[in-house]
Amino acid sequence: MASVHSDVALSYLQAGLSILPCRPDKKPALKSWVEYQNRLPTPEEAKSWFMTGNKAIALICGAVSGNLEIIDFDCEAVAFTQWAEYVGAEDTDLFSRLVIERSPHGIHVLYRCQKAIPGNTKLAMRGKQTIIETRGQGGYCIVSPSKGYEIVQSRIEGLSVLTVEERNILIDAARACDEVIPTTIIKGYAAMNDGILLPGADYDTRGDVRAILQKHRWTAKGTGQDGRERWQRPGKNGNNHSATLTDGKIFYPFSSNAAPFESQKSYSPFAVYATLEHGGDFSAAAKALAAEGYGTSQTERANTSAGGRKPRFLNGRAMEKEFGKKVEMLWRDGIPKGNPCIFAGPPGIGKTSNVAQISKEITLANFKAWVLWVATEGFVSDHSDKWAKLHIPDRVVMLSDDKGVYKLQLDNWKDREFLDQSISALESETGGKCVAVVIDSIRGMQSMGENDPKLAGVMSAVNSLVCDKHRCACIYIAHHKKGREENRLNRVAGGTGITSSVRAVYTVEKISDLVCRIVPDKSNTLGHQASIYKSVLIETDDGFEISIVKDSDAFDDTQKSKSERFLVSLFREGTEFEAKEIYRRGATEGLSASVLKKAKSNLPIEVINSGVGTPWVWRCSLYNQNSSPSEKSMKIEEKKPNNINERHERHENLEDTPKTPRETRETRETREGNNCLPRNDSKHFSKLDPINLNLFENTKGDVSKEEVLI
Repeated sequence: MASVHSDVALSYLQAGLSILPCRPDKKPALKSWVEYQNRLPTPEEAKSWFMTGNKAIALICGAVSGNLEIIDFDCEAVAFTQWAEYVGAEDTDLFSRLVIERSPHGIHVLYRCQKAIPGNTKLAMRGKQTIIETRGQGGYCIVSPSKGYEIVQSRIEGLSVLTVEERNILIDAARACDEVIPTTIIKGYAAMNDGILLPGADYDTRGDVRAILQKHRWTAKGTGQDGRERWQRPGKNGNNHSATLTDGKIFYPFSSNAAPFESQKSYSPFAVYATLEHGGDFSAAAKALAAEGYGTSQTERANTSAGGRKPRFLNGRAMEKEFGKKVEMLWRDGIPKGNPCIFAGPPGIGKTSNVAQISKEITLANFKAWVLWVATEGFVSDHSDKWAKLHIPDRVVMLSDDKGVYKLQLDNWKDREFLDQSISALESETGGKCVAVVIDSIRGMQSMGENDPKLAGVMSAVNSLVCDKHRCACIYIAHHKKGREENRLNRVAGGTGITSSVRAVYTVEKISDLVCRIVPDKSNTLGHQASIYKSVLIETDDGFEISIVKDSDAFDDTQKSKSERFLVSLFREGTEFEAKEIYRRGATEGLSASVLKKAKSNLPIEVINSGVGTPWVWRCSLYNQNSSPSEKSMKIEEKKPNNINERHERHENLEDTPKTPRETRETRETREGNNCLPRNDSKHFSKLDPINLNLFENTKGDVSKEEVLI
């Protein structure tokens, strides 16, 4: 016998809406639901999904459901009343045509559009919480009669179709509720030169942006509860606003009809002036302001040296004050602050991934630290794939210009100037400190060959800019040249011209399939002999981890590699072995107990003893064939096939290496975590719209992490 959910699901299906069964945790109750983003389920499929009433009903938004879009008001719908007032002020009939339902912790607004809609979009924030967002193309949303959801206006089967203009009213009203200003501000000028105050920067301090807005028929509409001034665009009536002005300095037009301004971008006073007075020509705007007396005068500029620079003369005490008495370390005892170094190795050995892990550790150790990455060769999408799997923090950033160009030719002064401006912009926009710039790699950063003697001059110019001016460490990634060379320093492509341009050279060497060694060259000028480190690649449920630890091992590499392969092979047979059994089986392979103990430290093996008189046990479940990847890992592999997901085909910390035969894994432990935090608060919604809609009364409605120790 069909349930009530089954009957409602069929009615939604007949209305041209693609439906989806969901579990109580809001996840789809199907192994895959991608096909239903492109086609409607059949009635037979819908009946089979909802024969029992324990599943929630979700609607798939976008083109498959006739351009269905849902606005989701979260956090107990704190912004709904204000949004409804804005909508009613623009169009008194529009609000009554919307389908509205109450959700466990907010409100849903449903409608269809005449034109295609974008994907899920955040519209308004309060602090770090999203309070309004859309469910659009490719997204889904649980709806009534699922538990905790109740229709309070109209019917889902009778969705209205809105024009583009009507949809813009709803979206603009939601953005008007945003309490967070975009951090990226269009300034219209680069960083200030020494001794010169640019006209635009001077106007940002002294200019009257309100007068410019009023001149161009923008209307002030008072101040909101958040303290921001409200401004209404030309040609608009009523009391609604189209932009906000914070402290007279940050102009934020959120409306999609605020031309010539771009929606959802913040403007400085000078950028407002240039946009309205000079059609966005910042150069012409700067000249006009200079004529009005803004900025350093031409006479004052003429008194400075060529290029606007003034000479400075530093004695020993001055240099000590500016640069410090001795070199300090940015990362452990290996990477010096404000100095250049090289990480070198053959292709596919793990250089990029190890430097990414080091960048991660640098930023996690200092919440104000930023690492700027310059990808000069290869594919940036490859970095994206690695960074996602290694969980690289947001304060490690890839550099690109506004044209989408990532690769810089640093033998070109214009690209070096852009790098200079980018470091300054990163610090001014974030309030943090750029502590390191990664050049990946030396070979790709210039147009000349690696062996060209001029390359050392290019590196010297980059070092002067990055290290001396901005006090950043410059981490170069370099390749080894072909052939076998005993001296590590001589292996680096480019020879002495490159290695003499840095303070330290580190070689990344392969130890085994899962382990690399980072070895400093003895010729470094840091004043001490840096430690040797080993880097261990560990696969987790949701990606990879790299553990970098000091390498205290001194025994033969061949024995170590053989021991590690033996242990990996052993733990594919089972997850636990007594230590004496491991020693016995290792002895048949010519491996001593001491060698096996040292190899164990490179692998995620746990040693356990239950008490006096009980045997010592070695435990490791990472390589067991009788387990399958977690559900989350499988989704990553299905979404983007990539050798990086095959542990036995991609080695040495996610870099390319020769492939080994793929091993079969049938099943694996699957863990599911629920990241939905319980919420027990209860509030009452009243007078949510200007049309007597007093219908909303809300009802009530640790992610564990397994740590792998090396």
